[in-house]
Amino acid sequence: MRVFYIFFFCLLSSLSFAQQGNQNIFPHLDIRSIITFDVSVTGRGLDYYFRNTNQIERGLRGNNIFRATVKSNQNWIMSVHSDSETLLDANTLEPSRMPCSIIGIRKENSEDFLQLSTIPQNIASGGRGNDKKSGNSFSMDLEITPGEDAEAGEFCMNIVFTITPD
Repeated sequence: MRVFYIFFFCLLSSLSFAQQGNQNIFPHLDIRSIITFDVSVTGRGLDYYFRNTNQIERGLRGNNIFRATVKSNQNWIMSVHSDSETLLDANTLEPSRMPCSIIGIRKENSEDFLQLSTIPQNIASGGRGNDKKSGNSFSMDLEITPGEDAEAGEFCMNIVFTITPD
């Protein structure tokens, strides 16, 4: 009888050890750099009418003209520039004598305006997260100061916002 119990115990022990095992699975993740952004016109829009010499010399300012939102999985920098050195005549789309530097843009709560040029200038930066993260959603102001040498006419231009990884 003792032999039977010893044999039965050894059989059970070997069966339980034979059923144990591990298997490792290694998933492959490929997470790319993702940055999306939107700059939209808000407030009073982009139409500015200069009616007297005081406005031409001192300029007109619009607060919160642009609203920017950024979603990113990495830190980022936003820059702004003009795609041409001068404003275009709105009727002919030919270059005028009005330099793009008469237009300034600043991020909310900043003191100084960045005068536009064809060279990109950093206007904002932020970190990973969606548009709810502090710094990833903000307004921008616009100032246009033609100066006393301004030519008469209607003008337009293309303002380019670019976002890159930091």
